[in-house]
Amino acid sequence: VVRWRGRGGRCAALAASAGLAAACARPVPPPDVVWIVVDTLRADHLGAWGYERPTSPAIDAFAADAVRFDRAYAPSTWTKPSVASMLTGVHPRTHGVLELDHALPADAVTMAERLRAAGWATGAVVSHHLISRAFGYEQGFERFRDDQGRGHRYVSSPAVTRQAIEMIDALAAGERPFFLLVHYFDPHFMYLRHDDVRFAGDAPERIDVDRSFGELQDMEPPLDAGEIGHLVATYDEEIRFTDRWIGELLDALRARGLYAAAPVALPADHGEAYFGHGTIAHS
Repeated sequence: VVRWRGRGGRCAALAASAGLAAACARPVPPPDVVWIVVDTLRADHLGAWGYERPTSPAIDAFAADAVRFDRAYAPSTWTKPSVASMLTGVHPRTHGVLELDHALPADAVTMAERLRAAGWATGAVVSHHLISRAFGYEQGFERFRDDQGRGHRYVSSPAVTRQAIEMIDALAAGERPFFLLVHYFDPHFMYLRHDDVRFAGDAPERIDVDRSFGELQDMEPPLDAGEIGHLVATYDEEIRFTDRWIGELLDALRARGLYAAAPVALPADHGEAYFGHGTIAHS
């Protein structure tokens, strides 16, 4: 989902997309740019794409105010190469981030580097160690927070939102336009329960929070429809929980007068299969 009206309305959009600033009567200020990346988020589990369970009121409201893409394909089935492609605009075979221990090459040119060179202030808040500075993903970012990448059993969305709002205030205080990347991880397995979000009942006996997806997939007899349904419902709970914090972030942009003029994009890095492609998980 991408949203931008631009400070100069249609003229701003024309200038930005076609390089025709001279066609506008007034100079077009360069816009702030915000990317909100949600880990493991299936589009078809959002209300804006017709999902019946109320998982995404904030994202749905955002989508109603944006351009929604019905066909947008992740460049990879897992986080590290997919985010590398988002940042560089090239295929995973080109940037070479293909294995768990691979780092983003130093000679890769990221969007943050391009915008910084063009005069933007740049910042990022990420919540997965695979896209942390340990693997070179800080390239081009003047401010980079990755301390919320604490694993699959940690709830990070509240702190990610708080850090992102703090970074917005710091970046907006300067004279330059800013580019901000915010990465939410909580929809990723393992699914943690939240007291105020309940789509699933008690877990079936074999669905134990300590079991990995690999263990669940290899169970004999295989998981039945009720067990898979419970996993899907708890996944949806995580989406609804994360959606609340995305809403807080979007509200912070609105409250600061930044939302109306900024292009805001909300992609996912990949989804989850639930046996749609022979696996319960991804990658």
